[in-house]
Amino acid sequence: MFTGIIQEIGQVVRLERQERGARLLLRAGEITKSAKVGESISTNGVCLTVTQVQGGVFSTDLSPETLRHTYFSRLKTGDFVNLESALRLGDRIGGHLVTGHIDGLARLVSIRREGAYATFCFTTHSKWRGLIVHKGSVAVDGISLTVADCQQDRFSVAVIPQTLKETILQYKKLGDPVHLELDMIGKYVQGLLLNSGFVVPTESGGLSRELLSRYGY
Repeated sequence: MFTGIIQEIGQVVRLERQERGARLLLRAGEITKSAKVGESISTNGVCLTVTQVQGGVFSTDLSPETLRHTYFSRLKTGDFVNLESALRLGDRIGGHLVTGHIDGLARLVSIRREGAYATFCFTTHSKWRGLIVHKGSVAVDGISLTVADCQQDRFSVAVIPQTLKETILQYKKLGDPVHLELDMIGKYVQGLLLNSGFVVPTESGGLSRELLSRYGY
């Protein structure tokens, strides 16, 4: 479990393709000093297990499943990545609860600069509609961000100078993919409603006391 507060920017040493998976070697500072084999490290929002630590470099194994659902297969030597160590019980949650199990890829479609601040806009998938809400939390490449605006096919986040400086958002270009993890609480609520047979009301019908009563609320 993570909080979406990036601790360090690491750098790709190399990506070694194996029979079906891959091994990713990353160079970092403080995180590598404290890393132990078997521990989890969020890398661009994906929970990866440390398999080896040597000097200032740690390695992780990427399964075929991870390669299918992330953009890690595109990583090149020298690319930068967001890193966060796993949350300890009792730590402050500066962002929001992030599992490191991404829901899919979004794509950067615009950047609007306002002095030292910036607003990043990303595409969304129709299946995520309702899980990205105004002022709600979302993890983009592992960064805990607040949704500033959301529409049917896209959402935007307002980024402060500190976040730009401390994350790889500073290197993003239009068209770049990002790992997206939606709010965990929202996903559980949606799952409970769908599994109970709850039908999401249409715009015309809306929620009513009768509708909620029918489903036991």
